[in-house]
Amino acid sequence: MTIPRLSALSSEFRIVTLVAVTQFVSALEFIILLPLGPDLARGLAMNPSHLGYLTSAYAIAAFVSGLCSASILDAFDRRKALGVSLLGLVLATALCGLAPNMACLLAARFLAGAFAGPVAAVGMALISDLVPTERRGRAVTTLITAGSIASIVGVPAGITLAQAFGWRTPFLIIAAAGAATLWLMIRALPSMTGHLAAATRETLGTKVRMMAAPAGLVAMAATILSAASGFVVIANIPIQLQSNLHIPASAFAGLYMAGGCTAFVVTRTSGRAIDRFGSWPVMLASNLLFAAVVWEL
Repeated sequence: MTIPRLSALSSEFRIVTLVAVTQFVSALEFIILLPLGPDLARGLAMNPSHLGYLTSAYAIAAFVSGLCSASILDAFDRRKALGVSLLGLVLATALCGLAPNMACLLAARFLAGAFAGPVAAVGMALISDLVPTERRGRAVTTLITAGSIASIVGVPAGITLAQAFGWRTPFLIIAAAGAATLWLMIRALPSMTGHLAAATRETLGTKVRMMAAPAGLVAMAATILSAASGFVVIANIPIQLQSNLHIPASAFAGLYMAGGCTAFVVTRTSGRAIDRFGSWPVMLASNLLFAAVVWEL
């Protein structure tokens, strides 16, 4: 195995970190809605049960945009594709903070999901292009842990800001953070076009066959099942905690921080395990553990 030069590793670390920041912004934009649910319901005079519509609109839009952009994104420079997607997410997040009613907020959440899907997809593709296989597991989990860090740092900060200045404040600050990240990305992220030559040789039929391969189907099924199990209850957790279990909103920050720390440790451990043992054994063990937890619930 060829040992990479220090300069190459330094550049790789810088790019992975920058892309992880874009994923942090995207993850925080999604997750911040959940603990703010009761405040949203009161602020917009909406039924708390309708909060699930906001989560569903985001998820549906991300799914549709991911499918539609799958055969398009590979035709562009990774930096430009990620920049345009992040710009759309920033604007949609700002619209969430400015929404005057439930209908406008629902539309803004749908728009945010439509851009969040490509942000995640391009970020993952960029890292796959850049990082060699022997270090890719840790690099990919660095992106995934952005969601954990959002729970550890971003959500408590967002809850504190919402309690002090209102529920709109976290969305507007996340939009500002996204704009700053976009500026850094334009300045620091190099143009990445090495994939374009291969992309021109791949037809839509080739990509469909890749997705329909047994490995692709199993990976997609595992992802869908794990995500669906969370979305079934995730939008109603804050309402359940506050209205039924009488846990004050001030305690949400600690709960999300604890969950984020747990996810961070597990994800980082999984990344190292993937590099050492391969993706299939780790995925199988993870799904068996996931099935056992769901069974107990």
